Amino acid sequence: MAPATRYAILVGVNCYPEQPLKGCVRDVQEMAIYLAKWPVTTHIQCFTATQADNPQSLGPAEDSKSWPTYNNVKSSMKRVTSLAKPGDFVYIHYSGHGTIIKPSAANKHFGDVAWNLLAGKNGDRIRYFRGVALVSLVNDMVKKGLTVTVVMDCCFSGGVSRDEGPDNVRSLDYDAQVDMDYPPDPPMESLDLQMVGDASRDGSMLPNWFLNPDNYAILAACGQHEVAKEIEFPDGRVYGALSYLLLYTLSNIDIATQSQLGIYNNLQTIFRQKYTRQNPVLYGNMNLRFFDSILPSQRNFPIPIGLEKDSSLLLQGGQAHGVCTGDLFAISRFYSTGSKPGGSEKPVTARVTKVRGLTSDLELVDQNQGQNVVQRGWVAKALTRTALRQYPIALAANVPDTDKWLDAAKERESLALSRLDSLDCPFTFQVVLNADENVYEIRDGSDQKLANLPVVSRDHEDAIADILGILEHLAWFKHVRAITNPGPTDDFLRSFDISILNRSGKAFDKDRVIELKHKDIVMLEIQNKGQLPLYVHVYDLENSWEVENLCRASYETVPARNPDLNSSGRSKKRVKMTVPTDMQARGYKECDDVIKVFVTMQPTTFACLELPNINKLARMDANAATIPSADPGEIGIAPDDWIALNFHFHTTA
Repeated sequence: MAPATRYAILVGVNCYPEQPLKGCVRDVQEMAIYLAKWPVTTHIQCFTATQADNPQSLGPAEDSKSWPTYNNVKSSMKRVTSLAKPGDFVYIHYSGHGTIIKPSAANKHFGDVAWNLLAGKNGDRIRYFRGVALVSLVNDMVKKGLTVTVVMDCCFSGGVSRDEGPDNVRSLDYDAQVDMDYPPDPPMESLDLQMVGDASRDGSMLPNWFLNPDNYAILAACGQHEVAKEIEFPDGRVYGALSYLLLYTLSNIDIATQSQLGIYNNLQTIFRQKYTRQNPVLYGNMNLRFFDSILPSQRNFPIPIGLEKDSSLLLQGGQAHGVCTGDLFAISRFYSTGSKPGGSEKPVTARVTKVRGLTSDLELVDQNQGQNVVQRGWVAKALTRTALRQYPIALAANVPDTDKWLDAAKERESLALSRLDSLDCPFTFQVVLNADENVYEIRDGSDQKLANLPVVSRDHEDAIADILGILEHLAWFKHVRAITNPGPTDDFLRSFDISILNRSGKAFDKDRVIELKHKDIVMLEIQNKGQLPLYVHVYDLENSWEVENLCRASYETVPARNPDLNSSGRSKKRVKMTVPTDMQARGYKECDDVIKVFVTMQPTTFACLELPNINKLARMDANAATIPSADPGEIGIAPDDWIALNFHFHTTA
């Protein structure tokens, strides 16, 4: 097989007819320099617009063939799609103004996000490159078997910039004349982009204008109610905040070992400390490496941590993330060893001392080391999960070599494993040997065999380790399902409403199981009734013991209602429920799902809750979570309110 080829399309626009920017061209020039240093060849095409030195010039200083015009950028994407072969990689980077466009009359549920590209003979006009056009072109790449990474360093929030001033904010207000001069291509109404079904999942829900994201990742500079900033250094250099920090991170890590999620979490912690009103958002396949292939699925995803001004450690995960007092974490560098002075420090161990809703306090176990031993760019790895010990596991009397099982369980301190005859409380799971088939079975507290689990033979060399890994997976699944906030504030509860609607718009009873047929579609509607933005996370807990992020995003933002800012205060997402094909192939005609919805008052990530399909689970380190840290700062000042709601579905084929 021929080696993979890499293509990069870099777009930076400083020279706008109105509200020119300063750092966009430098963003893509620096990215081109970084990519050119890769050990593998990357075919790089840059489209830039720099202000001409001659004030009488009518267009950018560059040759017109390299202008970031709508036609040039679109043609470049089509050309790459034509030239590339399955297995190749594409990187697209845009730095410039962004505009939010109101919902159309034909589709009232959502509007669109547009890049502001140049047009006209002299490059002195604007043409919107809408999200619908971008995703159509990216989808063509994905369908051909390409893996695509897109970075958008622009605003998602048009009108918000009026409060900030135009000098360092990358957004422009919507101008209807632009659409009159250059109508959308393709028309928004010509594509059904709200939802794409996937038979391998019980539930399928995707962000508004993204298609199936398994083969691409999109990193956006900020949420739809925020602005993307430029930052200026004392020597006069100007960059987009996202572009600069992304380059800094990429230049100081081993990108072969880091997923997009790991990179994102490191960025998010820096933004949380330095640019509190700008929060990047990651969409798509978070297991993709930057401009590269997919990393194996992880059982424990990262949770960011940070450093307070007094050097105390703040874990960006709390009760909502399954964190408990007494949990242990190993802390070490996120950045590559040797990339910074003193890169060979040994990990240090920290213990959770106080848990809040969305954050927790950590202290070092060895107080002689001092809290200041932890620097920015360090990471934490979960060593224990105390929450799992509330799910007792029994070894049945017919399980051989129980001493070996108990010794092996000592390496997994989170598991509460005992012999059945020594338990003084009801068990949650029981390991039984099926002597007739010479395989191990796992049963629930009612002594019923659990379905859809891997078959593990007694004679398998690593049988004990495999079964313990499965039990840890099951216990975490059960805990995620049980997570709830026992005491949300009344003001927070009044600030939103969540409903599941049928096709006719009637709400289902939240307290009853929702009965559906295979491939039925329901609508998840979230209404923000308050004055502050809400952050929403939607997960499907399904029959293959998988906890899947249905939004395929770090979070979804529901801004408060504000007609001046194109915000209706509502979010509607379609969810298609199915009986997965692999279950149907094994004779199952029905399945049960829980759709779990988290609502928070501050950006956070719940990736640490996610679990892969248990039948696709490769054995891995039981403690595989990595947790980026941040600079000292007032990190924990955002509201800590949160809630988790479970909606139960029964689907029949």
